[in-house]
Amino acid sequence: MTYISEENPVDIESAAFRATNFIERDIAVDRQDDGTIIMRSRIPLRMRETNLLAYLRVQACNKPASPWLHQRKKGGESGWRSIDFGDALDSVNRLTKSLLDLKLRPGQSLAIISENSIEHALISLASMQASIPIVPLSSVFYLKGDTSSNLVERLVTAN
Repeated sequence: MTYISEENPVDIESAAFRATNFIERDIAVDRQDDGTIIMRSRIPLRMRETNLLAYLRVQACNKPASPWLHQRKKGGESGWRSIDFGDALDSVNRLTKSLLDLKLRPGQSLAIISENSIEHALISLASMQASIPIVPLSSVFYLKGDTSSNLVERLVTAN
């Protein structure tokens, strides 16, 4: 018997495993004299969409009610929040219009101070769609012990 751990003995030779459909693979391995290993796929990359916005648009047309992003609920709540392709594209389009209505000067960027979240993804895509460069800032580093006036002053100075 082969053990996964002493606390959890399992005979892995006879354990029931679900069949896994892996993608096709054919890897060329080139070992350099200096010890470097270069690995390349011999299978050509099949381009589907040119960018994430194009992917979102296609999926929103093909399967609008299918989930796109999931996020754990906050505040000790169990479960997940999610947004489907159709609602995500609608939100991105509305956010894009709002960003364009701000009439930012050419070269101005948008600072996003946020944790990783569905909202962060949506505003990031809206900014890309509006051709507004984004500056994602981690809330851990920028909000801890800082007053909002100090933060705004630093961001305005940086821009």
